[in-house]
Amino acid sequence: MECLEAVRAARELLEDITPLNQDCGRFCGGACCQCDEDGQGGMLLFPEEEALYSPLPEGFSIPEGRKKPWGTGHAVLCCRGVVDGPFAVINADDFYGAGAYKAMYDFLSGSRKQSEYAMVGYRLRNTVTENGSVARGVCDIENGYLVDITERTHIEKHGEVIAFTEDGESYTPLPADVPVSMNSWAFSNSMLDELYKRFPAWLDANLPVNPTKCEYFLPFVTNAMIKDGEGTVAVLPCHEQWYGMTYKEDFPTVVNAIKALREDGVYPEKLLD
Repeated sequence: MECLEAVRAARELLEDITPLNQDCGRFCGGACCQCDEDGQGGMLLFPEEEALYSPLPEGFSIPEGRKKPWGTGHAVLCCRGVVDGPFAVINADDFYGAGAYKAMYDFLSGSRKQSEYAMVGYRLRNTVTENGSVARGVCDIENGYLVDITERTHIEKHGEVIAFTEDGESYTPLPADVPVSMNSWAFSNSMLDELYKRFPAWLDANLPVNPTKCEYFLPFVTNAMIKDGEGTVAVLPCHEQWYGMTYKEDFPTVVNAIKALREDGVYPEKLLD
């Protein structure tokens, strides 16, 4: 109890302090992360957490000036060796709706091959904000299965029209009901091996081109698997309204939406005891 109280007190002291956007080890030569000659001291890590500090396969190094994480594919890859069964992937700052979780649960609860995965497919019109642009994976679907995902990193709503741009000047309209990926996936743990297997080739191809900003996105890997005939991705239809905190102006909309869901009985007034 004393230890827990000390941790809470430390968090309160640090709550209003903005961390430096620096690798602090550069200031001290990593002194605080080194063990002494008796093997004592250093950084304490949870089991498998060392993967977060050894982000690249053997033979690769972090490019000079790189500060960005390695993308959603690498984030999931860090779970390799820890996750040993079916699992779901979501974004931490998105409100997906109860229907999305039920769809993933039903899929993962069934019996199927290790190479059979799923993705929750939203309608584009339910996933945009009035306050700026969003990035979405626009899906090509045949017979209920994903054929391809095209990443559109700048989609905006212009009145009743939803359009994307690649150059910030010319815009191409998109159908409001086109299925899009919201990074809501249902995988078997074999996906972790796929991410691991394909990461070195991706680094070879992308580090020379964009060393400081390239990202290993999950859709890149699912696309490659589909095209290589090594996996399938069922698209689970979802008509839920997405809510996200992409912009600070989104906050009142999200608060009011969740309040309305509680008032309508979709969620209990008190979610947690």
